[in-house]
Amino acid sequence: MAIQRSDIHRPSVIVPEDYDYVCTLGDSEFGYGRQEMEAFNAHRLRTGGRMSDHAHGGSCHVCGAMALYRVIWYHHPTNSYIATGYDCADKLGGGDPEIFKRLKDEAARARKAKAGKEKAKQTLTDRNLFRAWEIFELDWTAHNKHRSTIQEMIHKLIRYGDLSEKQFDLIGKLIDWHDNYEERKAQQETERKAQHDAAKSIPATDKRFTIEGKVLSIKPVESDYGVTMKLLLVADDGWKVYGSVPSGMGAEAGFGRGCRIRFDARVTVAEDDPKFGFYSRPTKAALVEAAPEQAD
Repeated sequence: MAIQRSDIHRPSVIVPEDYDYVCTLGDSEFGYGRQEMEAFNAHRLRTGGRMSDHAHGGSCHVCGAMALYRVIWYHHPTNSYIATGYDCADKLGGGDPEIFKRLKDEAARARKAKAGKEKAKQTLTDRNLFRAWEIFELDWTAHNKHRSTIQEMIHKLIRYGDLSEKQFDLIGKLIDWHDNYEERKAQQETERKAQHDAAKSIPATDKRFTIEGKVLSIKPVESDYGVTMKLLLVADDGWKVYGSVPSGMGAEAGFGRGCRIRFDARVTVAEDDPKFGFYSRPTKAALVEAAPEQAD
């Protein structure tokens, strides 16, 4: 049964000059559009107006048709707001096709992302890896490295729809590492302390001497003089030294984390730890044993 209308917004009596354009709202399923909604809220805060409650039969408050994307108008004679579809908005002078296109594109991207998330959740469930999704949804501001990697991989799964078998296997390992992170961290601290207690002190001398041991880490360090590659080495006696990668060693085949090297240098022992020092001006560097991942 058709609605018998007597309101001032019906098409036969509407006065376009009485309406001011406010904003264009998108698909309600995806939040209308943040910027547009902020503009609407700011306008209502200034005027104190409310949406018109007249009977109209649809989502367009003028013609009564159903419209997914709507333009909001301020009716200043009654200090109220109405919503219209694109056709009625165009008649009122505010049907900007570019805004409608932008909102439709945003909704299309949101639908694609939503579908990608649902597919990713189902894929993980089928592989008994749903725990990864629970980790993915955790607070990004409080994370460890395993959680970060899981979240990055789930983003790829959402975007591309699938991962390789190796990547799924890695997710399984990451779940275990993440869920046992604190326990493993405590165990590592215990092992590190035991190793430190068992280590000997660095030889007490201000002269250069031969250092040989295993490279624990290599990293670039930036300073006022540029970027320098630094390494941390543990000697067979357990003490550790830190300093610049010896000249030419970085280009040596097999040089990397886990390799064994030898060089001569002077070492300054740390004031608070006789088992840790800083070496300087390394010379006579030689690769003793290639890094495991690079060995033939």
